[in-house]
Amino acid sequence: LIFLIFEILVLAPNSIASMSSLPTYMRVFPKSRFGQFCSACAMLRSILVLVFGFVLGAVIDLLKYQGGMGDFAYRWIWGWRLGWMGISVVFYVLFYRQWQKLGGDSFCAPAPWSESGKEEMPITPISYPTESLVKCGLLCLGGGVFLHLVLAIVLTWLAYLQHASGHLLLIVGVPASILPMLVFFWMCQGVMRDLNRMREHETPANGIPHHGLLFLCAFLAVGMSGIGFYQSFSVLSDISLALRFWVGEALILCITLAFIILTIRLDRGYAKLGKG
Repeated sequence: LIFLIFEILVLAPNSIASMSSLPTYMRVFPKSRFGQFCSACAMLRSILVLVFGFVLGAVIDLLKYQGGMGDFAYRWIWGWRLGWMGISVVFYVLFYRQWQKLGGDSFCAPAPWSESGKEEMPITPISYPTESLVKCGLLCLGGGVFLHLVLAIVLTWLAYLQHASGHLLLIVGVPASILPMLVFFWMCQGVMRDLNRMREHETPANGIPHHGLLFLCAFLAVGMSGIGFYQSFSVLSDISLALRFWVGEALILCITLAFIILTIRLDRGYAKLGKG
């Protein structure tokens, strides 16, 4: 259960960090010294992983033998990772805000080797989200979230057919699947209001999610719903375990939606729409 909760908490941050790291380097590091900065970053990361690996081993041994925890001490590995990831999220947000203050898309990297003291950072034109594709992405994402609710009802029905404790799924599992639906509708209403504001040439309250992100999360929602249904159905004879699997998938959906909302909030004041 602890492992399941941990994986739920770190899934979305890990995915976003992995996808955004290389594009971030390309937008921040000086173009003429890009290889050097990437190499230095990789070396620093490798050294820290090596050093803190030994530190973690010493901490676990201390808890296991000196603290008298026994094998229970190994569960603190997840707490160790989650703590450092939480600190990383804070610095990611601070870094992003500072980058926006320094110009955002017009940011110029400091370059003491240059006469001007900065290096121009030509930006390759990107494809901004279009209103039609954003709406299509929201529709697909909503379909994935709704699928989770439908499968919760199907799973409850199957539990009753197998004479399992289906009332537990009805009382806990179905409401757990309704929660992502409520979060999605709240997010969707905000995005649609901002689209209407931009159509009227008004300033939106938040950013507009890119349709690529919405399609990716829709695919993730469908996949998680299918996997969660298979896991829960395969252990339906143990209704308690099946319920844990299903509620865990619902929490993953909520966290995924929460990070979309965070992305929208971070883009506040920088919303743009492409043609189409």
